[in-house]
Amino acid sequence: DTGGAWTVIGGTSRASVSSGRGLLRRDAGAQVECDLNAVSQHDVDVTAVFSIDKVPVGGPDYISVIARRISAGNLYMTRVLLYNTGTVTIRLSRIVGNTETAIASPVTVAGLKPTAGQQLTVRVQAVGTGPTTLHARVWPSAGTEPSTWQVNATDSTAALQTNGRS
Repeated sequence: DTGGAWTVIGGTSRASVSSGRGLLRRDAGAQVECDLNAVSQHDVDVTAVFSIDKVPVGGPDYISVIARRISAGNLYMTRVLLYNTGTVTIRLSRIVGNTETAIASPVTVAGLKPTAGQQLTVRVQAVGTGPTTLHARVWPSAGTEPSTWQVNATDSTAALQTNGRS
């Protein structure tokens, strides 16, 4: 509900806005990010919709949604991994000093398979400081949002217990 200008990292030619929606395109192995620099909060609820144009080959494809970025290399996020084996997992992590640490074990989402063109919705919340409570879930956008969180964690890492951006 709170917005502002987005900063695109990784090539503005890969980003566009149409009909009130932002679109990020990337090639295999590439990374594109958007950052909402104007907002600085500790309680956030972020929802993103994404799709893949083909099922991953060789290794997983993934999307990360940042709940709280304190600075470059210091953040909380959820990561949805789409595997060529037909499974989807979701996990919560923190990154401090550019080192990623899982703060909740990955959860395989029952019944969800990576499918070309299917839109998936991912939602992540970060609430509070000292500790921060994090929740995340992913589901097919054409379906109903699950009533429970698929992955949950609390974390008290000092460097992340302050306002940040998404």
